[in-house]
Amino acid sequence: MEKFDDKTLKLIERYQKHIDETNKIAEYAVNRFDILVISLSTAALGFSISFKKDFDGVDACDLTLKFAWLFLILCIISNLLSQVSSYYSCKYEVLFHKNKIRLKENKEANGDQKKIDLLCSFCNSATNLLNGISLFSIIVGKILLLIFFWRYA
Repeated sequence: MEKFDDKTLKLIERYQKHIDETNKIAEYAVNRFDILVISLSTAALGFSISFKKDFDGVDACDLTLKFAWLFLILCIISNLLSQVSSYYSCKYEVLFHKNKIRLKENKEANGDQKKIDLLCSFCNSATNLLNGISLFSIIVGKILLLIFFWRYA
C-alpha cells in the first residue's frame, strides 16, 4: 500500500467513518420506524375487522370502513417497500464511499461512480416518497376509522 499524506489519510478515515455510520443508520431505520408503523396499521386493521360483524346492518358505513382498510393496507405495503429501498440506498452509499477510498488509494473503482451515486439518490428519493405515503396512509386510515366508529358506535 502506498504512503499517503496526512490530509489524504484523514479523508479516507472520514469516508470510512461515514460508511460505518451509514450502516448504523440503516439498521436503526429498518428496526424502529417501520416496526412501529406496521404494528399500528396492522393493529388498526385487525381491530376494525374484528368489530365489523357488530355493524353488519349499517350499509352507509361500509364505504368508510373499506377506504380505511385500503389506506391501512397501503400503509403496510408502502412501508415494506420503503425498507427495501432504504436497504439498497445504504448499500449503494457504502459502495460509493468505498470507491472514494479506493480512488484515494490510486486503485480502480468498483463500478461507475456516477451511476452508483445516481442509484443511491434514486433509492433515497424512493424511500422518502414511500415513507411519506406510509405516514399519509396511516393518518388517513386512522381518521377514517375514527369517523366510522364515531358515527356508528
